[in-house]
Amino acid sequence: MIGFFDAAPAPRATKNENLATLLAKPGRDPTGTLFKGGLKYVTLFCTLRMMLFLLAILLLQKPVASPSQAAQTTGTARPCTGFWNTPAPGAKKKPPKNAPKVLQDTPGCIELSASPFDIQEYLQSFSRDRNWTIVDEHVTEDSWIFSLAMSKDELVGATKALFDSEKVQWQRGTAQVQISSVTLADGFTRTIVRAKFRGYGEVADKFAPKREYWELESNGTLEASIVSTLTVRFKAAS
Repeated sequence: MIGFFDAAPAPRATKNENLATLLAKPGRDPTGTLFKGGLKYVTLFCTLRMMLFLLAILLLQKPVASPSQAAQTTGTARPCTGFWNTPAPGAKKKPPKNAPKVLQDTPGCIELSASPFDIQEYLQSFSRDRNWTIVDEHVTEDSWIFSLAMSKDELVGATKALFDSEKVQWQRGTAQVQISSVTLADGFTRTIVRAKFRGYGEVADKFAPKREYWELESNGTLEASIVSTLTVRFKAAS
């Protein structure tokens, strides 16, 4: 039986105190096994973080386009692609025997990295700078239809000769021009220029019946000049 004045049992050392005692013993390096083990886990953790960082960079990188794809999508202007000038499918009706010959148009086409509004706005500004004589016009955000008055020389330079043998002394002419723009899936805008011409003049043969005007077929000069103007403008702005 323990007496009242007997010494009380010594308290048990805690875990932290045992660790401190162990490290304080002679021959124990505080930077030994325990430190090396911790350093090993820190190195592994840093390596994993670096691998995750590199993986994230690879996932965010865009795939490299093939040369053919790059040629189609780079730049600010490119020729029209696909069957843009193909007529809509449908049953072709045979024209009457004495019907006048249908004139074939020669449209111009260009695809630009610009909005339809910017294209139309520039063309209208260009026409004012060049003092085009526009008789009538209809303007929307993505189209422009107008009648352009032409001199005799301008008419002859923009149209083909008449099919028949009649000779006409041209005095003036008009061009009915339609310029329409539509946005494509890849962001480019396709702009198509079409023109129809009327020539006014007198027949050289005095006995030939008189006519008010002649429908003339385009030779593509006017349409090509408008396409060239757009190409130069938007390539220069890039």
